Amino acid sequence: MERIENIVRRYRQHRTACDRRRREIDDEIERLQEERKRLDELHWTEGLLRPVMREIARLTPEIEWEHNKEHHPMGLRYAVSVFGRLKDGGQPVCITFTELGGELYFDAERTESRFVPETLGATPCMNTLSVSVGDGEPLLRYLRQQALRAGRKPAF
Repeated sequence: MERIENIVRRYRQHRTACDRRRREIDDEIERLQEERKRLDELHWTEGLLRPVMREIARLTPEIEWEHNKEHHPMGLRYAVSVFGRLKDGGQPVCITFTELGGELYFDAERTESRFVPETLGATPCMNTLSVSVGDGEPLLRYLRQQALRAGRKPAF
């Protein structure tokens, strides 16, 4: 009889240990799923575009930028346009951004003839030369050009 009691006792201990370990695993799965949600929530418009625009706004005090609560990518290229105005003249300024592989690009005003005419790629919004924001200097040069065309000599 004692042998049977030991078998039952060991079985119950094993079952209790397995139940405890299942709860630990379930808790770990739940914690990891919550962590995964937080990792997936950072969109390029929040994690890349918004901080870059804060820095650009700081570097270009002559431009009053619109501060959207949310940036909504649109169109086939999933692009976001950010608008501003030169403070003195009210001349509009616009930057259209796209993201590719974790890098931020902006549209230069030049177009390329890399697509066959009369195809979707040859449309003005798709055939624009995109330039990497890089360290910010290419974007600042682009903004200086816009200010110069508006008749202003920018201080930035």
